[in-house]
Amino acid sequence: MFELRSKIEQAIINYFLLNPEQERYINELAALLSLDPSNTHKKLLALEAQGFLDSKTQGKVKFFHLNKQYRFLPELKKMFNSRYGLAEQLKKELLQVPGIEQTYIFGSFAQNKMDKDSDIDLLIIGTHSIMQAQKRISPIQNQIGREINVIDMSPDEFKQRQRQNDAFILNVLSKKNIKLI
Repeated sequence: MFELRSKIEQAIINYFLLNPEQERYINELAALLSLDPSNTHKKLLALEAQGFLDSKTQGKVKFFHLNKQYRFLPELKKMFNSRYGLAEQLKKELLQVPGIEQTYIFGSFAQNKMDKDSDIDLLIIGTHSIMQAQKRISPIQNQIGREINVIDMSPDEFKQRQRQNDAFILNVLSKKNIKLI
């Protein structure tokens, strides 16, 4: 099966699970994920041999994309996301930022309704430094190839908007969300 101890393999799997419509060639993906092209090539070929990825060749360039018919895709997605996926990456990084009290992923990602143009919506509540949080989020955003839209709120603002039955807060809390912190 998969060697999920490999950071390169984790990055590639994460990218294609989050971007199932994308096609990337070796050097493009390596540059996007800040990986060594040679090792990226080896992992892409291994993932293709296992059936997780498909490829097509245009001229001399081989493009890789997610094999949506891969029979273990639902199980792999569930297992991968619980251990190595975006939510775990964000949680790990945001726990390093002092003052963050609560964090939620909401919107299309949390509702499993992402399309190729979707971004990741993140609500951060706390007395933290916004710049420090952005500094932790930025590398993840680059790695996954999607924008992470952050909404920062102080605990007082969050409580006040809850008391006022603010439509945005009610929407985030009433629909499916992923609580990170």
